[in-house]
Amino acid sequence: MDIRCTATAASADIRFNPFPLQDFYKQWSVHVHNVFIQFAIVLVCILIGAQVGGIGLGVLGGIGLAVLAFGFHLEPTSPPIDVMLMIMAVVSAAASMQASGGLDYMIKIATRVLHRNRNYITFIAPMVTYLFTVLAGTGHVAYSVLPVIAESAAATASVLPVR
Repeated sequence: MDIRCTATAASADIRFNPFPLQDFYKQWSVHVHNVFIQFAIVLVCILIGAQVGGIGLGVLGGIGLAVLAFGFHLEPTSPPIDVMLMIMAVVSAAASMQASGGLDYMIKIATRVLHRNRNYITFIAPMVTYLFTVLAGTGHVAYSVLPVIAESAAATASVLPVR
């Protein structure tokens, strides 16, 4: 089998590249530098927003997004609708549990369990917060049982709880 290379006038400008990855590495290095600059911009916006506090974090996040979109010509992606709907469902469930008195009832039971077993607070407190998380669907409801845990731990150590 004989393979011959014939060049025509149209393909005369095609040259053999002995280092085919050289062009790739040049383009790749430019992209890596851009990624580091973009990461630095995001990090600076987060740090300044954290210093400002409150709504400042959201405002500086928007400023960082504007710099990335208009400065680096990056196209923002679509909003994560599925995630937002899941968060909305969990918050609605927790709010209805709070409004119906279910969270207060769970705290009352947790208080009873923790006060009866003060010597085993190290083992029972994580189980109680885990149970709160599983029953409510979010870990944020476990914040309501933290004062009870602190009070039980303080009573075990015979110290006054600090609020």
